[in-house]
Amino acid sequence: MPYRSEWWQTFYSGHYVDFHREAVSMKPTAEEVDFMLKLLQLPSDAKLLDLGCGEGRHAIEIAKRGYQVTGIDVTEPLLEIARANAAKQQVDIQFEKRDMRSLPWENSFDAAYCVWGSFGIFDEQGNYDLLSSTYDALKPGGHLLIENHSLETMLLNSQTANTWHSIGDSLLHLEERHFDHTTSRLESTWIFIEQATGQIEREALSMRIYTYRELCHLLERAGFDHFAGYDTITGKPFNLGARRLTLFSTKPEL
Repeated sequence: MPYRSEWWQTFYSGHYVDFHREAVSMKPTAEEVDFMLKLLQLPSDAKLLDLGCGEGRHAIEIAKRGYQVTGIDVTEPLLEIARANAAKQQVDIQFEKRDMRSLPWENSFDAAYCVWGSFGIFDEQGNYDLLSSTYDALKPGGHLLIENHSLETMLLNSQTANTWHSIGDSLLHLEERHFDHTTSRLESTWIFIEQATGQIEREALSMRIYTYRELCHLLERAGFDHFAGYDTITGKPFNLGARRLTLFSTKPEL
């Protein structure tokens, strides 16, 4: 499957929203936020930026703990869910539809995070632009967390090329995927089938998968330093055999 630039403009909509809602309902959000905040070590009045916030599950949990959070995403259906969830849980969060590659803020946030598959969706320049734009938005001394697969986690914990499961009683989700070693991108086709009608919805996903060193180098180019990698699942220092990577970095003090 050839890489299709800006595939993400249409992917995160339609039946994906149903899939996403069910998937996040099974995630241990409070435990994930515990780990993130333990790494970030923020003051009680800190301001955080959620890059690719989706339905806002992390932003809402962090805001419930007293922090100021701004969440950005390009997907209006997910932002609508985020705003409704925040209102239901009575937390004040600014959710905005924005492109992560071009942020309007300068020296505004104590920390930013890009987690659960939100990093790597752009082409090479776009992924760098995301980091550069985030660097500008952070205060000196601010921290960035990136959480995703790395090439080490993906290849050493290989999964079947094709997967499927049911979403509720009426929707079937199938995923066909392969890793393109020439571009270092995970290429997937997501297929949703309405079981009652047989109607099919098909979308393509393309995710750049970096090695640990490649990602550190990209962060260095954008100005970050003080890297520390962790196994997302266990919280231990990152090493071969980890199933996902959480990478901590810092914008240097002036």
